[in-house]
Amino acid sequence: MSLYNGEGSKMRRTRHTDEERKAIVEGVRTSGRPIAEIAAEEGISRQTVQSWMRVAPSPRSSFIELPAPRATVVELRFPDGTVLRVQG
Repeated sequence: MSLYNGEGSKMRRTRHTDEERKAIVEGVRTSGRPIAEIAAEEGISRQTVQSWMRVAPSPRSSFIELPAPRATVVELRFPDGTVLRVQG
C-alpha cells in the first residue's frame, strides 16, 4: 500500500487517516519485517510509525505485562506463635 498522492506526484501526504495508521501498525505487527523497512515503503519516518504503535491498542490484551518478580518470602506471625512462611 502506497500513500503517495495520485496523478504522478511524488509529494507525500502530511496527514494519514486513522484507517491508514491502523493498517500500517497492523502490517508492522504481523509481517515480522523491520519498522524502518515498512516506513520507507510508505514514505514516512520510522519514528512516526513507532509513535503510532505506542498509542495503538495492544492486540494481546488490555492487561499490562510486568516482569516476573524475584523470589519473595512473606512471613505471617500469629498470636499463638505459629509462623506461616510463603515463598514465591
